[in-house]
Amino acid sequence: MIRIFREPINALTHWFGAGMAVVLTILLCIFAFRGGVHWWPFLVYGISMILLYLASATLHSVKARDLVLQWLTKLDHSAIFILIAGSYTPVAYFALPPEWAKWTLIAVWSVAVAGVILKLITLNLNRWLSTGLYLVMGWGSVLLVPHLFQAYSWPPVIWIALGGLFYSLGAVVYGTKRFNPIPGVFGYHEIWHLFVLAGTASHATAMFYLTGSQTA
Repeated sequence: MIRIFREPINALTHWFGAGMAVVLTILLCIFAFRGGVHWWPFLVYGISMILLYLASATLHSVKARDLVLQWLTKLDHSAIFILIAGSYTPVAYFALPPEWAKWTLIAVWSVAVAGVILKLITLNLNRWLSTGLYLVMGWGSVLLVPHLFQAYSWPPVIWIALGGLFYSLGAVVYGTKRFNPIPGVFGYHEIWHLFVLAGTASHATAMFYLTGSQTA
């Protein structure tokens, strides 16, 4: 069955991620509703997760002409900017004062939109430049840590930091291309996908602490 996929492991891991993202989105919204807080920031976050995994899973599943794969790759890479901005959304909305949250989200989403446009119009953006943009945008969330800690104490801070570590280690693996246990079957790209899943799971765990639910 897995022979129907262009890159079996990459496709299967991120189809799993897409399903996981749907479940997490539903649970986060339910927990937020039950906790008495606004649910829409979690919906934004969830949709960004779903888009990322659908884009990635589709890219690594289909066998198509080079032009089609090129555009699917652009969408896949663009979705990373959307996920980063989506991950900021609940944290900024709930941890920052309203005015700060507004301007932080305007800034973050503006950068994300600019990143998407850059990805869509640029044929061959340097791998390290691209990876660097993701990391700078992602680790900019460190500026929110004092406010997040003040509002929710250590647990979500630790989970967000752990998620950032997973994403960063995965980015190094992807950027260097040096970790290839089984070339052509399970290499640096497949390892990167597993790190992305771990990062997503960690950040989603942090989000549950923001829902206000007593069971989070």
